Amino acid sequence: MPESNLSFATHIEMVIGALSVDTKTGLSAKEAKQRLAKYGHNTIASKKEVNLLVIFLNQFVNVMVYLLAFASAVSFFFKEWLDGIAIIVVILVNAMIGFFMEWQAKRSMDALKKMVTVPAKVLRDARLTEISSEEVVPGDILFIEAGDMITADARVLDDIQLQVDESALTGESLPVDKQAGVLNENVTLAERTNMVYKGTYATKGNGHAVVVSTGMKTELGAIATLVDSADQTATPLEKKLEEFSKKLIGVTVALVVIIFVVGLINGHAFVEMLETAIALAVAAIPEGLPIVATLALAMGMMKLAKQNVIVKKLAAVETLGGTNVICTDKTGTLTQNRIEVNTLCTMEGTSELDGSSSETIELPEGLSSQRSFTLLQRVAVLCNTAAFHVHNGKTHEVGDPLETGLLKFAHLTGGNIASIRSAYPKVKEQAFASETKIMGTLHKNETAYWVAAKGAVEELMAKCSQSFKTDKAVYLTEEDKNYWLQNSEDLSKAGLRVLAFSFRENSIEEKEFMHDLVLIGLIGFLDPPREDVRQAIAECHSAGIKVVMITGDHPFTARNIAQKLGIIGENEEAAIHGSDMRDYEVLSEEEKQQWIDSSVFARVSPKQKLDLVTVLQANNNIVGMTGDGVNDAPALKKADIGIAMGLRGT
Repeated sequence: MPESNLSFATHIEMVIGALSVDTKTGLSAKEAKQRLAKYGHNTIASKKEVNLLVIFLNQFVNVMVYLLAFASAVSFFFKEWLDGIAIIVVILVNAMIGFFMEWQAKRSMDALKKMVTVPAKVLRDARLTEISSEEVVPGDILFIEAGDMITADARVLDDIQLQVDESALTGESLPVDKQAGVLNENVTLAERTNMVYKGTYATKGNGHAVVVSTGMKTELGAIATLVDSADQTATPLEKKLEEFSKKLIGVTVALVVIIFVVGLINGHAFVEMLETAIALAVAAIPEGLPIVATLALAMGMMKLAKQNVIVKKLAAVETLGGTNVICTDKTGTLTQNRIEVNTLCTMEGTSELDGSSSETIELPEGLSSQRSFTLLQRVAVLCNTAAFHVHNGKTHEVGDPLETGLLKFAHLTGGNIASIRSAYPKVKEQAFASETKIMGTLHKNETAYWVAAKGAVEELMAKCSQSFKTDKAVYLTEEDKNYWLQNSEDLSKAGLRVLAFSFRENSIEEKEFMHDLVLIGLIGFLDPPREDVRQAIAECHSAGIKVVMITGDHPFTARNIAQKLGIIGENEEAAIHGSDMRDYEVLSEEEKQQWIDSSVFARVSPKQKLDLVTVLQANNNIVGMTGDGVNDAPALKKADIGIAMGLRGT
């Protein structure tokens, strides 16, 4: 099964042929067993875990401890038992404090790593069977439906409105529509719509896919390999202590030699001067320095623990304070990793909404009194299959993230979802399809039938004959069409996902109701910034810390969020695109400087994130990296200090 035959740019018939599988019956149990023996279990291998003894012994591996051990040995040699024992106690206390703190962090990390085995639904011997994800092999036919974690890299065979959340792997904030087909060879990972990847989640629809890669051969496995290959550099404190120790040794040796030679010249006995020189050398060693440094770091570690921050390595506490460049992922770190209504566009104009409050959305003056706004709100609720309600102050959402975002918008702008749906019961539905890019619903109220529709701007406009303007429907002119298309383009360039909304009222029920619609307006969706992030970034800038956004998301989206958060100004340069970033090994000095000077990077792969951190470190920066996704892991490890986000972090 050569990998070239399994590409997203290869016709599906060739992929199936290379995998020797019947898509109707799947693999036989015997064939699956043979392939499991050949390709191994579908697991991500990791380096052998460090045990407690190694953690303890690592506390003694530094130049300062070597100096103290030398001082203790000399003290014992000259029968200075009290001094020798005191130094040994200092070494052991220092090691125990460091060991205890890192052991506590290891216990916390182990608790985070505990995950249940994920089941996979595969076609075996013509029957749909649920097996452990570890037993999935190349050639298996996966059945995927909303809520499932995808257990291997697979090529889509068929789909019914299948959408996948790939944010942890690619940084793409919006769920990706998946469909069968052939793609261009140079499309990025985030744009491979005919592939599904291990470790991602289906959020909507269902479909079948044929497994092409398992275990370490998957994209997730490639990231794990990058993590293992990323060298962890010594912390700035470790470097400073090592440099100080070397200088101390040099100065001490020089002074001891001078005193020893001067004593001999002045006629003192050889043994007497040797003892004096060694005693002075021992006295020059600051026995208290390691324990003072360790105690200070331990106190910092405990303070951070009270803020729910797990510090894996004790010396990292000091690194956090010395960081002068922070590289941060966007999706889930700077933003909330959820889809919310950001902008409304009607014939009356465009309004940006402030969704920072979780209780209400402040509407621009006069917007709520416009009938076009009321109609947008109604269509957002009716042409929607999701559920949204608030109970005891807690929000409960079920369904497609974009549709729950619409319901949240309606709720926070004063709409009553239950009342609207009760007044307009649904009679029929035309589900969204990747071919039509439109969804429509037919409703019956007390006096008439009511059509609600939403979809891609150009496709929905083709179903419209009128436009809603100044509280009434008017004929859709070419000028109006250009207005909608231009606004749609402007919103897209600002990094928003755009949908058009329309309606029609009719006196009779129709079998085909998606025609002669009235275009109400456009809604732009955005993954909103987290609360207080802008203030945190402003504080970083005032402290002389540069903030760099690196994301797998769309360049327009990345630049929009960067401007909202104050990472870049309104007129600053566009984001550097991942397709323009060459491998670190072949970068010119000019390209390296361009990376160093830039603050926004988009459509970036895990390898490119790793290369960027390397370039910044080579420029004598102390680099912090924050992220919440698997795609951030290699850069997190390579950075001087890696900060992995909690809660939704993967």
